[in-house]
Amino acid sequence: MTIPWTPVFVEKATGDQSAAQLEAEHGGITKDARLNEYYDFVGRRLLPFSSRRDFTHTFKVLESRKIINAFALGNGNVYVTRGLLDMLDDEAELAEIAGHEIGHVANRHIAQKIDQAVGLMGLMALAEGVYAVQKGDKVSESSQRLIDTANAVVPALVLSGFGRAQELESDEDGLKYMARAGYDPTGSVRVFQKFQKLEGQVPALEVFFRSHPLAKTRISDLEARIASKYPGVSGESYRSRFQNIVRGGSSLADEVATTVLGVPLRTIGLVAGGTVLAVGLGVVVVSVL
Repeated sequence: MTIPWTPVFVEKATGDQSAAQLEAEHGGITKDARLNEYYDFVGRRLLPFSSRRDFTHTFKVLESRKIINAFALGNGNVYVTRGLLDMLDDEAELAEIAGHEIGHVANRHIAQKIDQAVGLMGLMALAEGVYAVQKGDKVSESSQRLIDTANAVVPALVLSGFGRAQELESDEDGLKYMARAGYDPTGSVRVFQKFQKLEGQVPALEVFFRSHPLAKTRISDLEARIASKYPGVSGESYRSRFQNIVRGGSSLADEVATTVLGVPLRTIGLVAGGTVLAVGLGVVVVSVL
């Protein structure tokens, strides 16, 4: 991983300053608390496998259905739009989305892009500005201009996507996180197969991961990684739970209350009942013999 010049506290500060604008541009945070709770649940299943431990992640669903996108900020905010959420079919696919964005944060890709965009003078001004705010001091006029320029650049940087190497690195990390969390690793492939169908068909929409490489390249790359690193690993997709929450009116609490490890309690009850019956019959047979 390339270590950026941008300090972590500057990376966090730009995220804090950009959050409100980016959220507003995507319809704001959804008022459906069930969806935020669910996305947070999925994201937190992946976090133990990330290498980044220096701040708290926050997972939020943005209301826009017309924009198909997901992105992360330098302060640990990780977003997905309703438009993208509606396009998915199961929880493993959502885990790929969240895992990919966590990968961008873990690898400090946002800080790397800030490096490229604002240069050393801009970084010094940002650092001065953050320190001044913390101390309650004023920033010089020349530094304030650089700070304003840098802050104006960050939202565009986040939404414009990353370079080929950075995207593939986050693809790899997202796959690793979801597989280790017990999700079906092929969910990552299914996500990009959906994106592949959108390429060239929805120019009016802001398609998730719209920067290069193309979905076809990423599909083949993920398939190769799955074959080499996770052969025979099936994992869970939790399709029913996803559909009930995202498409229906169910909540995470409802789904957890009716399932154990993704298996419906009714099924477990039938199996348990059959087991008890079998054991009882076994005792009878033994006593007869």
